[in-house]
Amino acid sequence: MSRRAGLTLFLAGAVAACGGDAVAPAEPSAQVAIQAAAVTAENARTDAERHPRCERPPLTEEQIQQIRALQQAFWEAVADDIRLIHAVVKEAREAYAAGASREEIAAILARADEAKANVRQARIRLQEAIAEILTPDQRRRHCVPVPPSLP
Repeated sequence: MSRRAGLTLFLAGAVAACGGDAVAPAEPSAQVAIQAAAVTAENARTDAERHPRCERPPLTEEQIQQIRALQQAFWEAVADDIRLIHAVVKEAREAYAAGASREEIAAILARADEAKANVRQARIRLQEAIAEILTPDQRRRHCVPVPPSLP
């Protein structure tokens, strides 16, 4: 059951609990409480499916060092691209403040497209390299550490 369907059921139950009266009952009916509990349980189940918990064995010291080295190499590899992206975004903000059109701002931002693609590809390579360091059990449990976010 989707959240929207659950909310609709909840609201329908709440309206039904009101009967024909203009004043809502002081306490929700048992049916409304059951529907609300069902919606909450359904949402918790679907959230757990979307975001499985990582119950990994801790990383070994060697894995930690290897991952840190990979992350350091990642940042060194994308440093120029990130500087370019930041400069282009700054220029676009200044152009916006100066009253530039959407098309002009889009043209400015487009100059960073190649750099953004380079960072995306480097990030994917980093994730793959980190996955290679992990044990099969760690990978199976969705325990691939996420690379650091861009500064």
